[in-house]
Amino acid sequence: MFADRKRIRTRPSLATVGALPLLQGEGMDTMPTPTQLMDRARLQARLEMALGLRDALLNPLAGLLGALQVLQSYPLPPERARPILAEAEREARRISAIVKNVGTVSRAVVVEVGPLRVADVAGACAAERG
Repeated sequence: MFADRKRIRTRPSLATVGALPLLQGEGMDTMPTPTQLMDRARLQARLEMALGLRDALLNPLAGLLGALQVLQSYPLPPERARPILAEAEREARRISAIVKNVGTVSRAVVVEVGPLRVADVAGACAAERG
């Protein structure tokens, strides 16, 4: 019944959630330290994950709310209401699965960054390229 509906996915930019100045390092008069760069990378990863989770939840939530709206707006006989209820149940189960899976996301590996020599980094990059 709802198979033909269009799902619109919108993803706000990092600027719209207020993180762009932090990620760009605005207001910093000096070169960022490796720790500051790692903090920015972690913040960006967390924001991306939050935005992805938001998108993943909004799609089935829209289907669930649409099914409920149809059931509330139109007096339907039971045989016509069953497929709509089944769709609502499927969407609710999708939301439940997404929420359950949030806890299984693996933790990022913490890497300690010590002093680096530019020549070592350049040599490692050259070796990777072959």
